[in-house]
Amino acid sequence: MTFPKRKFSVEIEYHGIPRGNVIAALKAIGVKCVSENYNHNAKRYWKIVSDASVQGVYPAELVSPPLSGRRGISTLRKVVTAIREAGAHVNDSCGFHVHIDSRDLHPNQIMAVVRRYAAFEKRIDNFMSIQRTNCQWAKRVNGRYLNSLIQNHNFWNREFKDFARLCDRYRKVNIASFARHGTIEFRQHEGTVDPEKVVNWTQFCVHLVDQISKDIEPSSQKHLIMPTLKNRSLWHGMPEDVAKYYKKIAAKSPSAKKKKMKKACISD
Repeated sequence: MTFPKRKFSVEIEYHGIPRGNVIAALKAIGVKCVSENYNHNAKRYWKIVSDASVQGVYPAELVSPPLSGRRGISTLRKVVTAIREAGAHVNDSCGFHVHIDSRDLHPNQIMAVVRRYAAFEKRIDNFMSIQRTNCQWAKRVNGRYLNSLIQNHNFWNREFKDFARLCDRYRKVNIASFARHGTIEFRQHEGTVDPEKVVNWTQFCVHLVDQISKDIEPSSQKHLIMPTLKNRSLWHGMPEDVAKYYKKIAAKSPSAKKKKMKKACISD
């Protein structure tokens, strides 16, 4: 499968290691990293900034420059491996956020991304730690929030940036980031310095957005009357290795175990 050219960037919240050690670890693999004061500016290099929500010793957030393609994924894997080996850790206060470039998308397509995520939200919850299924930093998308977005579709079709600016950024799928960065931000994943988790979730998000851009015409409003593409598999447009990775995790989830127990009781 061809990897999309769509750009992405990540935010890795961590603790346990001084900034200088992170900079040195990345320099050793040929990656430029700079320590900066808190800011939301996209840079051409990796940066370390503060994050008030992260707890622990030397709490910080490592932010990537825009990356793309398999080369970007390879760089991401190397960076996460490097900081993990250097001593970076995570705890329940940490999150892993992925931004997907969406400047080429029509508001209807952006809404379709939210709608599709909402349609499969419970299944996606099975990939995550239980703390991230509905926390203050990544609240649910489905339900009242989704309905409020749909009810205001006439407004966001006219002035989407203004509409996005008013949206709650602390959702699993954050469209408020479009106003500032031109991205859709996926906030649900728990903090991690596991390269396999980071790479697979990033690929999941990239392919989700890119597939919507192919499946939904800019003028289409089918997302307003039915869960977008719900008749298709969650894995529609996903690389086979990514689908296999998450199916394996989902099979070990608490909900999957409950289903197995229920079937066993019925068979007895």
